Amino acid sequence: SEITLMTVFTDIKELLTFEGARQKEARRIQIEDLSPIKNAAIIENYGHIVWVGPEKDLKKALGAMKERPSKDNLPSKAS
Repeated sequence: SEITLMTVFTDIKELLTFEGARQKEARRIQIEDLSPIKNAAIIENYGHIVWVGPEKDLKKALGAMKERPSKDNLPSKAS
């Protein structure tokens, strides 16, 4: 069986994902383009961030990752 090494970061008061800024190609960024997540968590797997979201959704995210082999939890090079 394959060993999966994941690190989980919790208790993040506010995480800025910059998703809105990315969608606008970083042009004319407004505060809402920083796409903040309050009470956030991060899952890292083999040096890659594989999930970010509200900490209340962390258990579900971890459960979904257990169902897939660890190599499938890595983001594609296109992301």
